[in-house]
Amino acid sequence: MMAYKHVVGIFSRDTRDAFDWLDRFLLTIPGVNDVRTIHITNTNYIEVMEEAYKCTFAILYHSKNRGRINVADVTDALYDKELDDLSRCLGRDRVIVVIDDVEDSCLEAKNNILQKQPSIGRLTIELYLFGDQDKNYQGEASNFTGNKLVHMKRLISGKINKDHRPETSVNMDNYVPYTDKSRKNIIGFLKNYGVMIFGIIVVLVIVAVVISCNRYTENWTTTAGYPTTSNMPTTWHPESSLPKTTHHPTNFTSVDTTPNPGNGT
Repeated sequence: MMAYKHVVGIFSRDTRDAFDWLDRFLLTIPGVNDVRTIHITNTNYIEVMEEAYKCTFAILYHSKNRGRINVADVTDALYDKELDDLSRCLGRDRVIVVIDDVEDSCLEAKNNILQKQPSIGRLTIELYLFGDQDKNYQGEASNFTGNKLVHMKRLISGKINKDHRPETSVNMDNYVPYTDKSRKNIIGFLKNYGVMIFGIIVVLVIVAVVISCNRYTENWTTTAGYPTTSNMPTTWHPESSLPKTTHHPTNFTSVDTTPNPGNGT
């Protein structure tokens, strides 16, 4: 199965029904071969990023019907990490944010959101606000005429046309997730060089043991209680180690025993 890289991904915590109109609109853009819908939860981060690597362009979709506009940089933001990772994965100029079901979709409302949630402007190329009047169309999806939709169409088409990857294709049957590739590379490296690495470790251990033994032997010989060839002086004599005394044991202090005539003896 061959899949071209002109793929737009819609990343959202909302169900597909909420942005079905956006899905149909994206398929009218020349060069878009597929639109993927990636549902974000609190536990499927790896799957979301694997899908991101398959996309040429990403749209982060949020509906105000969830309660409020809390995409990033605010309390209980829903997409802080996803927004940052999509931007790093695809590049800032290939990520846009769509906020749907707003009461006010004017430029002032847009600027107010960008001011309070600056990561949107820093990590994506555009923010679109859509109310009911902004996504009205007649007939087929190709008849979208709203100014914002026209602008979005031109933006995505321009990025696709500048991409040098359209003529190439990727065989999805051979696709291996990034985490699996890393694991297989490590296993392959260990198979090829495991014996050599083990041998080096053994040699290092032996060298360390020999050095430790030599140091222990040297310390023992220099601290022993008896003189050895390594610690005795060149003019050593057994008597030189005897303690020197200032008095001989036979020397006694003399006592005068001559009688004194004046003491009555």
